[in-house]
Amino acid sequence: MTDKLTLRCATESLARDEPLVGTASRVQRWLVIEQPGAWGSDALVESELDRQIATALAAGARSHRVRPLLARRPGDRRRDGDRRVFLAHSGVERWWIEQLDIPADRPSALLDIDLGSTAFPDPRGIGEPGPLAVHLVCTNGKHDPCCADLGRPVARALAAARAPDVWECSHVGGDRFAGNIVCLPEGVYYGRVEPDQAAHLLAEHRAGLIDLAHYRGRSCLPPLVQAADLFAR
Repeated sequence: MTDKLTLRCATESLARDEPLVGTASRVQRWLVIEQPGAWGSDALVESELDRQIATALAAGARSHRVRPLLARRPGDRRRDGDRRVFLAHSGVERWWIEQLDIPADRPSALLDIDLGSTAFPDPRGIGEPGPLAVHLVCTNGKHDPCCADLGRPVARALAAARAPDVWECSHVGGDRFAGNIVCLPEGVYYGRVEPDQAAHLLAEHRAGLIDLAHYRGRSCLPPLVQAADLFAR
């Protein structure tokens, strides 16, 4: 019997020299829920979040065309405490983040959040004004091992560098481009980020500069426009 070498999708994509341009997922409305613990392939309903609450959230997100993500601080393994929740809108010309805390003893309060508010170009006051940016590193290894193998070292490097507002997150799209970072509220996607590059890339991003070598696109734009945006830059 011969063992077969398992090739990861990120390795194959890099070997093919597959371009990053125009590969950001199409998302304008976001719900990011702090949820420590393990996540399954379908993270929202395969986590330690109550299954009925998760199923209802998933249905509401589909109805409002919202991308729900689970998030946790790098290295955070606690199982209790209040949940931080971010609502974000990534428009072409306007974008915003609001944040709110859900009490640990009332997870059902997640269902009271008006997901329709994320459709508006200005925040609706559902929560408090959020941080200037939230940086999401996909580490959802149960969805694709590449995200764990390549994303977690990036998250650890950012934590070690004390980069602000960094979270591990569930699947964001484009596992073959891991390590992936999504910057909210603009919806900027970066791919194939190495741990030793991550802190500088985010520092440049916070200064208003785009690292074109790792730029996948902005989530509010269709793929052809994402490509045009990159070539114009």
